[in-house]
Amino acid sequence: MSIAIDEIISLQQRIVPDLLDVLLLRYRILQTICFRQPIGRRSISEHIGIGERIVRGEVYFLRDVGLVKVEPYGVIATQTGEEVMWALQQFISSLQKLPDYQVELERRLHLDKVIIIPGDCEHDELVFMSMGKILGKILNGILKDDDILAVTGGTTLSQLTPFLGNYKKRVLVVPAQGGLGEKVDIQANALAASIAQKLGANYRLLHVSDDLEQQSLALIMEQQPMIRETIALIKKADVLVKGIGDAYQMAKRRRFSNEEVRNLISKKAVGEALGCFFDISGKIVDNRSIGINLDDLDNIGTIIAVAGGAKKAKAILAVLESKKQHILITDSAAAKEMLKLLNTEYRA
Repeated sequence: MSIAIDEIISLQQRIVPDLLDVLLLRYRILQTICFRQPIGRRSISEHIGIGERIVRGEVYFLRDVGLVKVEPYGVIATQTGEEVMWALQQFISSLQKLPDYQVELERRLHLDKVIIIPGDCEHDELVFMSMGKILGKILNGILKDDDILAVTGGTTLSQLTPFLGNYKKRVLVVPAQGGLGEKVDIQANALAASIAQKLGANYRLLHVSDDLEQQSLALIMEQQPMIRETIALIKKADVLVKGIGDAYQMAKRRRFSNEEVRNLISKKAVGEALGCFFDISGKIVDNRSIGINLDDLDNIGTIIAVAGGAKKAKAILAVLESKKQHILITDSAAAKEMLKLLNTEYRA
């Protein structure tokens, strides 16, 4: 008689319920080491929120089975340890039924692929790190020589960019939008340069504010050939990586007037991407961007949306309802909330 894997897990939870807790703890420690190496035991304890004595015992166990090394300068993961960490992440995803959620979201939102990382990026920065690694692997797999990669700005992409991994790609990285007059490290220009460095690629910057009126932009493009050429390159992008924002947070970042904010509220805007503000049904209720616009998306071969956190679920759904993306990288907190909304009259 054969027993399915979910039945084995169910039996294990009934007979040795603490085994899963030990597994999750060791995964968490190994994950922290993989992303923060070299790291001391005290730092591991602080990041995970458990006692240093427990961490010491678990680190020695991981060392004895060949998953980590304890060096004078800190704990590091072996190659086997990194492989085991990713395998454990897949196993935990299965435990949480995330593959089922992925298939359901792909079907209901007409996406080619959904990738769900266990956890909530709003409360766990290791989730951002995992999202960054996954994004890096996807880009490494789909980018071809002489491709143009466009990237938006935003907090999410800025937090995961350092963990993309290092690859060698003969591509050009460009910002998908202009600047927003905010912190430099979350602007599209900065992220384009940072991602290009990770990919060993070239990049071009766009030194124009994203809130320019079209008439002003036309005048600048007439006077500045470099800006005109850069915008032309942006609109020829082969791959686009974009973040998704909450409409009202993005209105604040774009320094909307009180009247403009009231207009967004009256139109029930909930999500933003590429300067477009969407209501919950995916309809654009406001549009302002000087880089890639919605019409350009039809000509882009692969569009990757990256966003997580339960609080962003409505914003993510609003943007995805436009059916202008192919891949979604998110976390389990956002995925579960999105499915909950999809199973209710959330558009009301």
